[in-house]
Amino acid sequence: MSAAEVVSACPPHGLHHFPDLSSCDGYYTCLGGSLLLWHRCPAGLHFNRRLAAKLLPCDRPEHADCEALLDPKKSVHRSPDSCREFFVCVGGVPKRHRCHLGQVFNEKLSICSLPEKVPGW
Repeated sequence: MSAAEVVSACPPHGLHHFPDLSSCDGYYTCLGGSLLLWHRCPAGLHFNRRLAAKLLPCDRPEHADCEALLDPKKSVHRSPDSCREFFVCVGGVPKRHRCHLGQVFNEKLSICSLPEKVPGW
């Protein structure tokens, strides 16, 4: 996501993190509908979209799935069976992911969020 896309996607309430699609360790933070800052995860960690509702959305690279996030041929799809699950397809191969308990997949932003933060939920 570009900074302009993040600004347009910032929900009006709460703290939210969005990936910087140009780097594995970068992410944007918005609060109350306004873009606050661009951040870099601590050394050796990557942004993990499944942790986007947490205060620090960084994780070990093997859990963050950054390569799929940066792949221009990737696609992200919600699961037809569960609001907590989504699939990341890279090279035509789907990989199932699950949001943390209490979160649902936000199809518009391709991240996990609290249900009240997802439009139409």
